[in-house]
Amino acid sequence: MENVIDYIKDSKKEQISILDICTGSGCIGISVAKFIKDNNIYSKNLSLTLSDISPEALKIASINAKNLISSSCNYKVVESDLFDGFKNEKFDIITANPPYVSKNEYETLALEVKNEPYNALVSSDNGLFHIKKIIKNAKNHLNPVGLLITEIGENQGKDALDFALQYYNNAKIIKDLANKDRFLRISI
Repeated sequence: MENVIDYIKDSKKEQISILDICTGSGCIGISVAKFIKDNNIYSKNLSLTLSDISPEALKIASINAKNLISSSCNYKVVESDLFDGFKNEKFDIITANPPYVSKNEYETLALEVKNEPYNALVSSDNGLFHIKKIIKNAKNHLNPVGLLITEIGENQGKDALDFALQYYNNAKIIKDLANKDRFLRISI
């Protein structure tokens, strides 16, 4: 979240657009928008698009957005499989929390985590299928000087970064507070 907030702080644009794909309950996109507005970091127009393939998840995201940011941010909720619903649209920031657990890892997850829908957690290609698809297609949906931040599994940093560097010059791994690889940051 800090990388997204820093990007917004440094931006000279009149309008900042954020696409939060694989949004689930909307926690990433809504948290960023709420933090920005609550702390008067960005006084211009901030627009947020919350997107997910799951209609059930989008119902929850819509309720959360209405309760938390409706008075301070333009937002919309879009049902889409990754970028499918955004053929020609571009954004300044794309955030993503895609499925990234491998089928083998799924078996070792705590029971409370397994309460989440299987498709929201598990991805093929050793958990990298969705991450790779996001990396490969994000360039078609980012404005110049755009930013992509996607969550990754703690053991996926090297593979995700190597794949990203095939498409972008400026990619890096961001570690979490436990010093584990947790996010891939790409700027164009």
